[in-house]
Amino acid sequence: MGTPRNIVIIDDDNAFANLLTEVLSQGDYHVKAYVDPAAGSVALDAGSFDLAIIDQQMEGITGAELLRKIRIKSKIPVIIISGYLNPTITPSLINQGVSGIFFKPLNIFALLKRIEEIFQGKVISSGIVVQASPATEMRGLTRTPFTSPLTKELFLKKIQSLASFKGVLLLIGDGSGAFSAVAEELIRRAAAEDCLLKFPPSPESGKTVDGAEATTLVRKLLEDKKTATFFIRNVKDITGEIKDVLFKIARHDSPFDKSPPVRFIFCLEKELDELYESGAIDDEMYIFMGNVELRLPRADSSARRGLTAAPREAPSPSAGRILVVDDEAPHAQMIVDLLDVAGYKALMMTSPAEALQTLKKEKFSLILTDFRMPGIDGIDFVSQARTLSQDVPIFIITGDIQLPEMVRVANMGITRLITKPIDPRGLIREIDGVLKRSV
Repeated sequence: MGTPRNIVIIDDDNAFANLLTEVLSQGDYHVKAYVDPAAGSVALDAGSFDLAIIDQQMEGITGAELLRKIRIKSKIPVIIISGYLNPTITPSLINQGVSGIFFKPLNIFALLKRIEEIFQGKVISSGIVVQASPATEMRGLTRTPFTSPLTKELFLKKIQSLASFKGVLLLIGDGSGAFSAVAEELIRRAAAEDCLLKFPPSPESGKTVDGAEATTLVRKLLEDKKTATFFIRNVKDITGEIKDVLFKIARHDSPFDKSPPVRFIFCLEKELDELYESGAIDDEMYIFMGNVELRLPRADSSARRGLTAAPREAPSPSAGRILVVDDEAPHAQMIVDLLDVAGYKALMMTSPAEALQTLKKEKFSLILTDFRMPGIDGIDFVSQARTLSQDVPIFIITGDIQLPEMVRVANMGITRLITKPIDPRGLIREIDGVLKRSV
């Protein structure tokens, strides 16, 4: 049968714990039972077990509380057994990664089947366990327009992800965006030794510099700097001799062959392709500027439901998508808008049957689905979706689900059960954590 197969039972009902120990021991499992939850918790901390079976209602601590404690240190499969399960507790069991929920009086054959499936690797535990991430830092960017604290938080998270960019980054805004504030924030989050240099450099007199003057000024600026980021506020300034200096800096050609690592931030008030087609930049500059982008929030943003345009970098060829399934189009669109702000690509579908057909042909990083839908209910949809995409995380977002249904989807391996009305920050935080771990 293979090893290891060590099971711990934690249940303050001595008679039930002994009975379950006897049954499991006959099934070639190594079983240890604790009627004292505190002693069982200490044993689990020692890390000598491969599966835990825990009662929900115990003296001094609940199964949900013990599961929460376990998840701080361990991803060990956990089965909850209960004579009474509070519907408000069940979502937390799912979201913390329970591997099965069973009611008393116990169907021992169903339990044995579940245990064997766990040891054979056939069970997808419900929640993908993630470490709680701290709230996004809200420093800086006080001059940048935001329509809501959520928009600002998501935008700062995108800045954090791009802070270590290599080569060239394009900031795209509408002229009212605070380009300087964003550039400063990028540098602040990149490295303490990085410095931000204005380019082309201008003498204090304010007169336009030529190529030779620019070379002298830049060499002076680069002296004793570990790394440097050039800030180009107006791409139209990069012409003729100044462009030649820029390319020498980028290629580390003489006299910049001993310069420290350099990066470039270009500020654009129009799309790169639009600038190229209008003749504002030539072929060389178009190729040099690349396609890594960060879109700034617009001051006059009136996007749907108060959300701003999504700050994005150029999509990676391996970037996945999120499938949003909800027969209520306004709610589905609201979630798609929220994902768009967070920088995710999403496909919205209002027909669960059509969504299942799509899953046969396309791959997704995550599925977000409603539960009460016409034709195919949540149980059937999750069951079929899990068959088509065995390892994809699945979030159920619902305002109407009963306890027996919660238990069924928990045993089907859904990743999160989120109740309506949703907390936008909380939803994005959960998505970030799950996708980060599944990449």
